[in-house]
Amino acid sequence: MSSRVLFHTDQHVPYHSESAIQLAMKIGQDFDPDLRITGSDGLDFFQLSTFSKNPLRGKELSLQDEIELWQVL
Repeated sequence: MSSRVLFHTDQHVPYHSESAIQLAMKIGQDFDPDLRITGSDGLDFFQLSTFSKNPLRGKELSLQDEIELWQVL
Protein backbone atom coordinates (compact mmCIF):
# COMPACT_ATOMS: atom_id res chain seq x y z
CA MET A 1 0.00 0.00 0.00
CA SER A 2 1.39 3.40 -0.92
CA SER A 3 0.98 6.71 0.89
CA ARG A 4 0.77 10.23 -0.47
CA VAL A 5 3.30 12.45 1.29
CA LEU A 6 3.57 16.23 1.02
CA PHE A 7 6.97 17.64 2.04
CA HIS A 8 7.42 21.40 2.14
CA THR A 9 10.43 23.42 3.24
CA ASP A 10 12.21 26.78 3.12
CA GLN A 11 9.35 29.13 3.91
CA HIS A 12 11.69 31.53 5.77
CA VAL A 13 8.86 33.25 7.65
CA PRO A 14 8.57 36.26 7.99
CA TYR A 15 10.53 36.93 4.78
CA HIS A 16 8.40 34.51 2.78
CA SER A 17 6.40 35.01 -0.39
CA GLU A 18 2.73 35.06 0.57
CA SER A 19 1.70 34.11 -2.99
CA ALA A 20 4.10 31.14 -2.97
CA ILE A 21 2.68 29.95 0.37
CA GLN A 22 -0.89 30.26 -0.94
CA LEU A 23 0.01 28.33 -4.10
CA ALA A 24 1.71 25.59 -2.09
CA MET A 25 -1.35 25.30 0.16
CA LYS A 26 -3.64 25.00 -2.89
CA ILE A 27 -1.43 22.30 -4.40
CA GLY A 28 -1.41 20.51 -1.04
CA GLN A 29 -5.22 20.59 -0.86
CA ASP A 30 -5.53 19.24 -4.42
CA PHE A 31 -2.91 16.56 -3.74
CA ASP A 32 -4.76 15.43 -0.59
CA PRO A 33 -1.77 13.80 1.15
CA ASP A 34 -1.94 11.13 3.83
CA LEU A 35 1.00 12.77 5.59
CA ARG A 36 2.34 16.36 5.65
CA ILE A 37 5.95 16.98 6.61
CA THR A 38 7.51 20.37 7.27
CA GLY A 39 11.23 20.44 6.59
CA SER A 40 13.96 22.88 7.43
CA ASP A 41 13.91 26.67 7.35
CA GLY A 42 10.27 27.24 8.21
CA LEU A 43 11.42 30.25 10.17
CA ASP A 44 14.14 32.69 9.18
CA PHE A 45 15.43 33.18 12.77
CA PHE A 46 16.66 36.68 11.89
CA GLN A 47 17.61 37.44 15.51
CA LEU A 48 19.79 34.31 15.75
CA SER A 49 21.28 34.42 12.27
CA THR A 50 24.97 34.99 11.69
CA PHE A 51 24.25 36.17 8.14
CA SER A 52 24.20 39.82 7.10
CA LYS A 53 21.62 41.92 8.94
CA ASN A 54 20.96 44.24 6.00
CA PRO A 55 18.51 46.93 7.20
CA LEU A 56 16.90 47.00 3.73
CA ARG A 57 15.78 43.41 4.26
CA GLY A 58 12.71 44.46 6.17
CA LYS A 59 11.31 45.04 9.59
CA GLU A 60 13.23 43.35 12.37
CA LEU A 61 11.01 40.99 14.35
CA SER A 62 11.69 39.24 17.62
CA LEU A 63 12.21 35.50 17.67
CA GLN A 64 8.79 35.06 19.31
CA ASP A 65 7.17 37.18 16.55
CA GLU A 66 8.65 34.86 13.91
CA ILE A 67 7.43 31.73 15.72
CA GLU A 68 3.90 33.12 16.00
CA LEU A 69 3.82 34.09 12.32
CA TRP A 70 4.95 30.62 11.26
CA GLN A 71 2.32 28.89 13.40
CA VAL A 72 -0.53 30.53 11.49
CA LEU A 73 0.70 29.34 8.07
